[in-house]
Amino acid sequence: MAVPGDWKSLWKIHTPPKAKYLLWRICRECLPTRARLQERHVNCPEVCPVCELEIEHDWHFLFACNDNMHAWTAAGLDAVVLPRLQQFSTVKGVIMDVCSKEDRDVAGRMALLVWSLWNNRNNCVWNIIKEAGQQIGIKSECMWREWQAVADSAQCRFRARYNNAAIV
Repeated sequence: MAVPGDWKSLWKIHTPPKAKYLLWRICRECLPTRARLQERHVNCPEVCPVCELEIEHDWHFLFACNDNMHAWTAAGLDAVVLPRLQQFSTVKGVIMDVCSKEDRDVAGRMALLVWSLWNNRNNCVWNIIKEAGQQIGIKSECMWREWQAVADSAQCRFRARYNNAAIV
């Protein structure tokens, strides 16, 4: 079943594959938020495990949960996301717009923050461990920089091997 969208821009962002895959799952509406689990007749609480104030659905998890909004600010990505919250009514719209219109690194940072938020949410559910939003945002930025350094290093090694092979 084909789902409309500029999927190429999502897959081209600079971020670990696990973060791209999570964005894809969110855009395909198959992230198991509590509201979605309830729709599928799974007996679980509906309330957000992070803030414990509202029903957990995609929009709340990413953009309305007060705890998670602190992460966007700490990661320096609030200026990227906040204007889009007025433009789009769906999470997919926001994600796809960032992936197609922002720099691939900025979109990659966003993707890794989303992955970090989802990881924190799962730690709340399964391990009853919750990090503060500001801490998640800072940690996400550090993780992205580390990933970028490794990815750039691997790219340099690949180019050096390719160039040396072409010379021989």
